[in-house]
Amino acid sequence: MLIKIEFELPDGVQLTLTELRDMACRQQAQIDSQHQLLAAKEQRLRYLKEQDARTQRVQAESERLRRLRDRVEAQELKLRKLRALRGQVDHQKQNNISLTSDLDSIRALFNEKEKELSLAVAKVEELTRQLEELRRGRTNRDPPPASALELDKLRRELMPARVICTLRAYTGLMCQIITKFQLVVSPNHFQRLAPQPSVSFPARHASEDASHSSW
Repeated sequence: MLIKIEFELPDGVQLTLTELRDMACRQQAQIDSQHQLLAAKEQRLRYLKEQDARTQRVQAESERLRRLRDRVEAQELKLRKLRALRGQVDHQKQNNISLTSDLDSIRALFNEKEKELSLAVAKVEELTRQLEELRRGRTNRDPPPASALELDKLRRELMPARVICTLRAYTGLMCQIITKFQLVVSPNHFQRLAPQPSVSFPARHASEDASHSSW
């Protein structure tokens, strides 16, 4: 870098060689001082640029670490949710196993009660047949006291209210079971577990009504 120094001497002023040399030395000293100042400013500028670049790198690294930390926290949150869901699934699975076992027990109980009801219906049909035979024989002769006791026993066993109450009790039990478990066990599964009742009740004859009214 060249520094141009211009100066003018007053008119009529003449300088000696020594004065010119001194002036040249002073100007050279000023030039050297300005060079040193300029070098110091350039060095300061380079330092500031390096500091700025370092600051930008630190900020970029901090931003990268922040994003990485946010990503790790998000992954940990997802992992906690998945673990909670897995715990719920395991708990629900245990509940389903327990409910399936309960339904199997209830199905066995229902099958047993169905068999008992079938036997009761068969007994009702047999007693109805015997009652018809006794009613037909009653028109010919009066029944002995033992036959009267048998007829009274038949009348008590053939009372429809008893059978109806039993059926209502079984129906109420199954309704409670369905209401309790319908949110856990699927309908198809319940239909697969539940037995289909195959009991048919005999129709009451007019002769039976007449015999009841005669009692």
